[in-house]
Amino acid sequence: MRALILILAVLFATSIEGLSQIGGRVWPDSLAEKANQITLFDRTVFTIIDTDKSIYTRHYKIGILDKFAKSGRIIDLQYSQFSAIKSAQVIVTDRLGNKIKSYGLRDFEDWSNISYDEASDDRSKYLEIVGDDYPYYIEVAFEIEYKSSLHYPIWLPIDNEYHSLLDASLEVVAPSKEFIRYYDKNVETPRSYQSNGQYHVIWQVKNIKAHVRGAFLPSLTDRLPIIFLGPNAFEIDGYKGRMDSWESIGQWQNKINAGRDNLSKEQYDEITTVIGQYTDTEDKIRAVYRYLQENFRYVSIQLGIGGWQPFETAFVNNNKYGDCKALSFYTKNILQHLDIPAYYTLIKAGSNEFDIPKDFPTTWFNHVIVTVPLAEDTLFLECTSQTNPFGYLGTFTSDRNALMVTESGGQLIRTKVYSEKESLQATKAMVNLNENGDAKLGVKRTYHCLTIPEDFENMTLTNSTKEKQWLYDHLDWGNLSINDYTIQPMSYERLPKAGFELDADIIKMAKKTGNRLFYNPFTFSNINVIQLPETKRQEPIEVKYAFSQVDTITLQIPAGFQLEGKYDDVQLENKYGHYHRQVIVAENGMQLIRYFALYRGRYDNSEYESFRTFIKSVQKSDKQNMVLVRIQ
Repeated sequence: MRALILILAVLFATSIEGLSQIGGRVWPDSLAEKANQITLFDRTVFTIIDTDKSIYTRHYKIGILDKFAKSGRIIDLQYSQFSAIKSAQVIVTDRLGNKIKSYGLRDFEDWSNISYDEASDDRSKYLEIVGDDYPYYIEVAFEIEYKSSLHYPIWLPIDNEYHSLLDASLEVVAPSKEFIRYYDKNVETPRSYQSNGQYHVIWQVKNIKAHVRGAFLPSLTDRLPIIFLGPNAFEIDGYKGRMDSWESIGQWQNKINAGRDNLSKEQYDEITTVIGQYTDTEDKIRAVYRYLQENFRYVSIQLGIGGWQPFETAFVNNNKYGDCKALSFYTKNILQHLDIPAYYTLIKAGSNEFDIPKDFPTTWFNHVIVTVPLAEDTLFLECTSQTNPFGYLGTFTSDRNALMVTESGGQLIRTKVYSEKESLQATKAMVNLNENGDAKLGVKRTYHCLTIPEDFENMTLTNSTKEKQWLYDHLDWGNLSINDYTIQPMSYERLPKAGFELDADIIKMAKKTGNRLFYNPFTFSNINVIQLPETKRQEPIEVKYAFSQVDTITLQIPAGFQLEGKYDDVQLENKYGHYHRQVIVAENGMQLIRYFALYRGRYDNSEYESFRTFIKSVQKSDKQNMVLVRIQ
C-alpha cells in the first residue's frame, strides 16, 4: 500500500476579507453557505492491474459544520467475496487541530448487508463519528482490493445535498489505454499521459457550492460531478466477458444463464395446464403472472456469481421461491414454452436511482424484470411481488434504460413512460354548505398509476383503523370528521387504480363574515404544496413524472345565499402543462370543474421564470375564494 500521509495540524481562523482558513487551506465563504459539511480535499486513485485485480485508495478530509451533516460522519466500506478492505485509518480533530480520537480498521463494526429474506456475501465495515462541538474534522484513508472487474467504481465526490467541496481528484492508472473506458459528466476534460509503462487519466474538481433540495430539480447525479468507469474486457469468478458494447454484455449474461433451464417438457406442460387454456396472448401472459404470484415468493440470493446467475428453473419450481433473477428467468422460460417471446432484462431499479447512461455500456444494474414485446405495445413484468398489478412498473422501474437480453446479445431499451393522462387523480365531491360555513361531504377519489400513494397498497392490507387513520393523515381539507368510508384496493390491471369513498363533515369549510361566506371550492386537489420560493435558478428544471388532476365539485349553497360578483372561468396552457376551471351556476348551487396537468419534461434554467409563473398562476387560481352573500 502506498504511503498515506494524514495531516494532523489543523488551524482555525475567522473570516478574513471574505475567506475562511482551516488546516492551511483557504476557500471562499460561499462554500459554507447552506452547507452542513465541506470536503477540504479528496484524493482517489484507482489502479487497474489486470481483469481480476485492481486497487482503490482514497484519502479525504471533511469538515462537519453542524448536527445536520450525516454522510460525512459515516464511513461505510463495502466488501464481498470479490473484494477485501486492506486498511483503514480515521483521525478526528477539533477546530484548533487537536486530535480528539483516532480509529483503525479493528474499530469498525462489521455488518452483513442483508435483510431477513436475503442471503448475501455483501458486507460492510461501518464507523459513525459522533460529536457536538462544531466544527470538527474527519480525515479518512483506506484501501480496497478488488478481485473482479465486473463493477468498476463510480466517482461521486459529493453524495448529498448541503455538501460543498474545495478540491477533489480522481486518478485512474492502467497497464494501457485499452484497459479503461469512462463516462464523465459535469467535470472538465481530464488530462492523460503515459509514465513508466502505465496509462494515467486524472480528473479534478474545485470550489463546488452546496446544492439544496427544491421542487423540480434533477437528481444529484445529473447536477454534480460524476464519473463512470468500466473495462473493455472483464472477469468475475472465472467468468470472462466483454463490456465494450451492450450486445457483448448480453452475450455474457446468456453464457452464464446457459443450461439453467432444466425443466422437462412434461413439467412445463403440467404448469401450463394448471394455468388454463387461453387464446388471447395477453390473457396467457396474465395467467402465467398470476400463477407466479400465487405460488412463489421472493427471497434474495446474492452469493458469489449467484449475484448475477439465476437459479435453475427446476430449483425454483421445486422450492417455490427465488430472487429477481431466478423468478424472472423462470417466468421467461414458461412464456417461451407457450411460444410467447419474452426476455430476461437487467435494470437499475429504485425511485431515486440514477439512470444508466445509454452511450456507456456498463453492468451497474441491480434488478431483473421480464420484457414481453407485443404487437402494439411492450409489456414489462415485475416478478418479485405477490401483489404488484399485472404489467405495472410504478416509479420503481418505469422510464429508464434497461438491458434486454436477446438470443444474439444485449439490446438497450426504455421502459414504460406513464403519461399525464394515465397518471390521473380524479375527485368527485358533493358539498352541502350551511349558513354557518360548515359542510357535509360526499367524496369519491380515484388514483390512477403513479398518483397512487406509495403507502396505499400496504395500508389496504391492514385493518380498518389503519385505513381511517391513513385518510386523516393524507387529506388536508381542514377540520375533517369522517363518518363513513370505503377503500378501493389497487386493481389488478396494467394501468391500475385505487381509491376511496367517504362521507364526512367539515367545520368552517367556509369562513363566515357578516352576511357573507368566503368559500374555496378547490380545497381537495390544489397544488399549494409545491414551493418555488427562489425567483431565479442556476440549475435545470425537471418534471420527472407527469400527472393530472380532475375535480368535479357539486356545491349546494344554503338557502337565501347567492354568488356575489363574478367567479370567472380560467384557462392556462403552455409547454409545461394545462389548467382550466369552469363554473356552471344552477338553482341553489353550482358545479365546479377543475383540470390540472403537468407534463413530463426537462428545461433549461433560463425557462425557470416562465415555469414558475405558470405554477404560481395555477396556485393563485386555486386559492381564489368564492363569495356567497345572503340576499334574504
